[in-house]
Amino acid sequence: MLRFLLNRETGAHAPVALVRAEQTRRAFSLDLSASTEIERKHKSGVNSLSIDTVENRYLLSAGSDSSIYIYDLDAPIDAITHRVVRLCGITKYASADLNSDAHQFSVECVCWYPFDTGMFITSSMDNHVKAWDANTLQCACDFDFRSQVYGHAMSPIATSHSLIACALNDPKMRLCDLRSGSLTHTLRGHSEAVKAVAWSPRSEFVLATGGQDQRVLLWDVRQAAGPICGLDQHNVARARSASGGFGGGVDERGMGGPKAASEVGQSGGRREVLSVSTATAHTAGVNGLTFSADGLWLLSSGNDKSVRLWDALSCHNTMVNYGHINNTSKKRVQFCTSDSECAPNMVFHPHGNDIRVLNMHSGETLSVLKGHYKRVNACVFNPLTQDLISGAQDCEVLVWSPKAAAHAPDPQESAEFLHSAEARAEVERLEALYEPDGSTVDGRRVRRRRVGPHDDTARARVAAVDQAILLAQQDEWSDSDPE
Repeated sequence: MLRFLLNRETGAHAPVALVRAEQTRRAFSLDLSASTEIERKHKSGVNSLSIDTVENRYLLSAGSDSSIYIYDLDAPIDAITHRVVRLCGITKYASADLNSDAHQFSVECVCWYPFDTGMFITSSMDNHVKAWDANTLQCACDFDFRSQVYGHAMSPIATSHSLIACALNDPKMRLCDLRSGSLTHTLRGHSEAVKAVAWSPRSEFVLATGGQDQRVLLWDVRQAAGPICGLDQHNVARARSASGGFGGGVDERGMGGPKAASEVGQSGGRREVLSVSTATAHTAGVNGLTFSADGLWLLSSGNDKSVRLWDALSCHNTMVNYGHINNTSKKRVQFCTSDSECAPNMVFHPHGNDIRVLNMHSGETLSVLKGHYKRVNACVFNPLTQDLISGAQDCEVLVWSPKAAAHAPDPQESAEFLHSAEARAEVERLEALYEPDGSTVDGRRVRRRRVGPHDDTARARVAAVDQAILLAQQDEWSDSDPE
């Protein structure tokens, strides 16, 4: 840590290097939190969790008992129970949280509105998708699909639309618009029920869906006639529809379409075309999808007990082997990835009663988090604190926090390090880049670079060198003073 601080002060390392190193250390050291415990309110299994992306503060949880609860993760812990107490809730049962608009059956998915904590969206087995006012806990918009809803998603970056993609117990995908309060799109491409849906963090129009028909399809919602790509687990050919798309070419925004396909076609290169209807991503139903934080990778999880990593630009299976994943759920499974600042990126995936922490690009199992007593259904990563929060069939919501640093530096140690031989060697190296120009400031000579402009980096390094020299001189003066 001290070496990072010195290198940052002297300009040897970029400031972001220290941030990445500390976030990676924290993400690698997750363990069941000894200081934070979430109040248990659900009477049945926890199906879905969501942390708002505005403040990374408010947690939503949804359960099979049709209840929804909101927690403030930054609120003081209750002095009696030593738990994070729920702020409010929505339930059909007789209690302080009784709400006439509550869902009647299991709530399968919950998510915050991407740009404001004043609204959140829920979907349920009662065939309804509802938008809620977080301040009054009243239903602001209700969509009835007349089919069980396995999950939904909103684009995290959309500025030109407010579409909710809904995965139904039906081969047809439905898109509904919050602005108009009506259904706007019907996407046909799957042959069985759709279990998972995810929007790309790089393009507000690109949508990924996974279904019981073992397929993962990519869509451009501006072209509702059909999918633009079907992912092929064997990489036999670039799967694409007749309209062109990801299989035919990818533009600079990570989007497919006629333009990208035509540009590749004009190059004269030969392309194999595999029908979207025959390309399968797994050998069993797909019930989990998530994009990496940077949107460059897509991960899919299926009942064939495997997780696959796809290049979101070329749509190729990277063939990363994550090993056996215990995924037997017949409904949607919610897994997540670490923040893009972590290196390497990590995947947090439910594995029976446990959570496996995987290296995204090598497939290596980094650790296994044990704490739940029944099957884990959902986990969500907080990029602000590097905490992981999970929900399971045991009705518990657990917090996994980074362990404290094994050795925290104190001020005395920091002073000793600044005066150590390693620090003095760094000062001498930097002094070689500068020369005095004869002027003085507060009795000290001002140093300037021998070559190059006198930029901000040079000024920062000059200040760091002068400070180190001044500290050394103060040490010499204190040593020479008589007792």
